[in-house]
Amino acid sequence: MGMAGTVEVEAGGAADRPAVFALDDDRRFTYLNDEAQSIFGRPREELEGDQLWGWLSDEVRETYQETIETAAETGDPAQAEVRCLGESRWYHIRTYPMEGGVSVHLQDLEAEAERERELERREQALRQAHEITADREASPREQIERLLGVIRRTLGTDVGLVSRYDETEEAFEVLSADTVSNLELHEGQLLPPEKTLACSEVMGADQTLAIRDLGTQASDLFESSAGVRSYLGAPVHVDGEVYGTFCFFASERRCEDFDDWETSYVDLFSDAVGAAIERTGGLAAPG
Repeated sequence: MGMAGTVEVEAGGAADRPAVFALDDDRRFTYLNDEAQSIFGRPREELEGDQLWGWLSDEVRETYQETIETAAETGDPAQAEVRCLGESRWYHIRTYPMEGGVSVHLQDLEAEAERERELERREQALRQAHEITADREASPREQIERLLGVIRRTLGTDVGLVSRYDETEEAFEVLSADTVSNLELHEGQLLPPEKTLACSEVMGADQTLAIRDLGTQASDLFESSAGVRSYLGAPVHVDGEVYGTFCFFASERRCEDFDDWETSYVDLFSDAVGAAIERTGGLAAPG
C-alpha cells in the first residue's frame, strides 16, 4: 500500500488469473473480480463508485492513465508494462474499450514467465518419457525403471512404484521402484493390501486415484498407508486385465491438487508400462 490510501499494485493478486476491473466514463469502478480486489486490498463494495486515480500512487498513475485514455479515445485495445514502486515484479496492463467505459486486465508478468517455464518443463518431461518408451534397444525393465525416475521427478514425489497384484499371496508385489525416501522397497517385496489401501482402491475401481492429502481427504486410506500422505496412481492393464498399479506418492501432503496434466501423464504411461510387461509376459529379473 502507498501513502494516504493509495495503491502501488502489489504482487500476489494476479498470480493465476488476470485481475480484471471495469471503469465507467468517469473512470469510476463498476466491477472488480477477486484478483483485482486482492490487488487493491479492499472488497468490491468499498471500491465501486470510487475513481481509479485516487487508488494509484503517483509512480504508476501516469502509465495507467495513458493506457486507459488511449483505448477510450481510439476505440482500440491498448497495453503497457509497469513496475510498481518498491516491487521487482512487472505487470502487463491491457485495456479494452467497451460501451460506457473500459475494461482493464492486469497480469503479473513474473507469473506468466513461471507458467511458461512450467510448460517447457512439462513438455521436456513428456518428450523424455516418450523417448524412453520408443527405445527398443532397452529392455522392458530398463524402460520402466527410467520411466519411474522421470515421472517421479516431474511430479516431485518421494517414490515411484510399479506393482503386480499377487492373488495367491493377496498382496502387491514390487516389480520396480524409484525412491528418494527412507522407505525400503525392493524387487519381489510383498506389500499387504491393508497397508496399501490406496493401491487397492485403484485396483478395485480400475481407475486413476489422485489425492493431495490423504490425511484430510481420505483419512481411511491414510491410517493404513504407512506414512503415505499424497498419492497419484493408475491401474496397469496386461492382456486386458488389471495387473497392478503404476503409482507415485510422498510422505508430505501437496499444497495443490494433482492437476489434469499430471493425472493424464501418469495415465498415459501406465498404458506404456502394461505394454512393456505384455511384450515379455512379465518383468525379467535384472542382470
